Amino acid sequence: MFRACGFVKEAHYREAWPGSDGRLHDTIGYGILRRDWLSGSVTPVDWAA
Repeated sequence: MFRACGFVKEAHYREAWPGSDGRLHDTIGYGILRRDWLSGSVTPVDWAA
């Protein structure tokens, strides 16, 4: 759903979210730039930088 709305994956947090059973789960952070939201475009993250 996030990607369909123009959000891009910006982070992957490993073992960052504790569950009710005490186990740690991975989570992913998504974000969108204001200019992308307003224009309906997507600026990809440069993972090589």
